[in-house]
Amino acid sequence: MLTFVVRPFSVATMSTERLEVATEFLTRNDAAKRLKVTTRTVDRYIADGKLPAVVLPVGRRVRIPSKAVDSLLKPLARSESHN
Repeated sequence: MLTFVVRPFSVATMSTERLEVATEFLTRNDAAKRLKVTTRTVDRYIADGKLPAVVLPVGRRVRIPSKAVDSLLKPLARSESHN
């Protein structure tokens, strides 16, 4: 199984973790569409640690695990169903 080093999008934070690649990854734009927010908000979620992100070594492209996006959607879906 492949592993990538997960680094926060923010350069100010220097912590790293390992993430096993067993899932589909989304671009920042795709994650924003799924969450119904802007890409800037996705960047904030990454910087705040709410969303893990993989920075690919080629071109510094950012990818977000779709499972992480889905886990952010679950609390939103529950709160909307109670209204």
